[in-house]
Amino acid sequence: MKINEIIIIVVWAVVICAVIALLIAAKLPKKSKFSKKSQQSRTTEKKTNIDKPVRDSSTQKAAKPVEETKLEPVVEKAKEDALDSLADDEEQDNDFQEEEEPERVVQVVNGRKVFVQYNYSFKAKLILAAPEVQQQYRDIINFVRPYGVKTSTSWKQERIYLGRNTFALLVFKGKKLCVAYALDPKDYVDTKYRAIDLSEVKRFAKTPTLLKITSERKQKYVLELLNYIFTNNGLVHKEVAPEEINIPKRTKDELIEENLIKVYTSDEVTEGTIIEQAKVGDIIRKNVTITEAKQLITDDSALEYVQVEESSSTNTNTIYSKKDIINIDVLSKNFNADDLVNLETLKEKKLISPKVDYLKVLARGILDKPLIIEAQDYSIDAIKMIVLTGGEVRKVK
Repeated sequence: MKINEIIIIVVWAVVICAVIALLIAAKLPKKSKFSKKSQQSRTTEKKTNIDKPVRDSSTQKAAKPVEETKLEPVVEKAKEDALDSLADDEEQDNDFQEEEEPERVVQVVNGRKVFVQYNYSFKAKLILAAPEVQQQYRDIINFVRPYGVKTSTSWKQERIYLGRNTFALLVFKGKKLCVAYALDPKDYVDTKYRAIDLSEVKRFAKTPTLLKITSERKQKYVLELLNYIFTNNGLVHKEVAPEEINIPKRTKDELIEENLIKVYTSDEVTEGTIIEQAKVGDIIRKNVTITEAKQLITDDSALEYVQVEESSSTNTNTIYSKKDIINIDVLSKNFNADDLVNLETLKEKKLISPKVDYLKVLARGILDKPLIIEAQDYSIDAIKMIVLTGGEVRKVK
């Protein structure tokens, strides 16, 4: 066989092999040039999901439940969500004063009397708190200690930390115990946690996600998020025996003596002066704005004027079918001085749905007359506006 013929045979053999290889390759699944990158992306995404704050249980797996407080089923009842939502829905709930003292002391002097306002420390509020609130505090402290974290108390708060890392703050909002976390509030506001966004408040720059403990269910969520933040920071839970936390019993006068309550006077206190806490009656006005209400009276003083209707029923866990809110300026516009405002009168004026059986009053605009208001709940600023115009705040079941 001639050399030329051999070369031709070899060339054709190579061509045939190449064609066969192409046909085989065409039948195999195509592998994208981005597949490696996509795989890396999926790996990164999976890792990121572990580090992300817990979403609503209906769309994302929640943080690991806490053994001490077993969580409720993942699918939550709409009614319970609505209750928590309304309980926490303060339109100015991020209004935590930056200063330790009230913004303005009531300037009223009557003869030798000097009116005062009180500024309560965190310790004072805890000592004077209701037994259930004190127990909430004990449960939280005993929950965090097995993780090896430390706590320290300042005038306004108790810090939960380790080294330079602040994980959470315990604070009071009115008479409610709250926990502010070092978490992004955007990941919690519209979830089952119903968190309050305090990112605009300088004091909470490092702990902008706040949960207010308004129920046993909220207490479970508080512990769940503490577990989540500790675990995410590599802290390990160790078996530690619960500590008996003694909260001493003190009167307001004793706390003042111990400098746990600061007294602010409207004038210089001289010998023989009678000190008396400023009464709302001394500063009643024809109209008041929300800004003025914040300045004229403290949260604690305002809460003293809330009349709570005692329920004759032994069952206090009322389930409401439809809840609604209404603002102060709407009431001011639609009612006359000394009118009774309640579910019935609001329905008569078609200001709320006939099906509403739970109402929360919120502060907005101006209140220019005294009103007698009966509702299931109020924001603290709404309470201030009502009492400062000579009205009555009745909290009903």
